[in-house]
Amino acid sequence: MDKPRPAVIMHRDFAGRVLNSVLVAPLTTTIRDIPTAVRLGPDDGIDRDCIAALDTLTLLRKDRLLHRIGQLRPERMSELCQALAIAVSCSGDGPTSAFPQIPAPR
Repeated sequence: MDKPRPAVIMHRDFAGRVLNSVLVAPLTTTIRDIPTAVRLGPDDGIDRDCIAALDTLTLLRKDRLLHRIGQLRPERMSELCQALAIAVSCSGDGPTSAFPQIPAPR
């Protein structure tokens, strides 16, 4: 059985209040120094050093959220937004493939 895992909610507050699901960046203690990862730790309200993995965003139903463990400072959220822009190829040139074909759900 999977244990509860921390994540950063990436939705703006208003959207998170009206949607049934929110976009989250999972946290992992596997520290990688890549542009789509942002280091977090005790200064951010997290009990250990970890990274927010912006290249593995997940849509999560709000009823799966257990409790808030902290809130990031605006400067740290800015770093997350920069990493997200890299993860989704939004550098100003636009995404590399706007309409990829994906398999139908089974």
